[in-house]
Amino acid sequence: AAMAARHTGHPVKMVFPRAQLAEVVGHRAPTIQRVRLGADLEGILHAVSQEIVTHTSTIKEFVEQAAVPARVMYGSPDSTTTHRVAALDVPSPSWMRAPGEASGMYALESAM
Repeated sequence: AAMAARHTGHPVKMVFPRAQLAEVVGHRAPTIQRVRLGADLEGILHAVSQEIVTHTSTIKEFVEQAAVPARVMYGSPDSTTTHRVAALDVPSPSWMRAPGEASGMYALESAM
């Protein structure tokens, strides 16, 4: 827009269809998550496991740490978190409206 405005001498407004926004401003990479919780008969939490599968771009690596909060949100003697990332020929993911941990926290809280 800035180059077009300079060339024409007039303000230029750029409009992108929603489908093209991810190419211009980034997107939150989708995640596949598996959450497992272990508690005793009294409801005391003893184990937390969260596995994340997501993607990044082959051009610029960006991975949101979706499972990291599971390490500290609940006190349990046994915690395991994993992130598996596939590098794909897609636009680079980026920050979107909330910290990257939000999607992992949502899955963990839903399971809880």
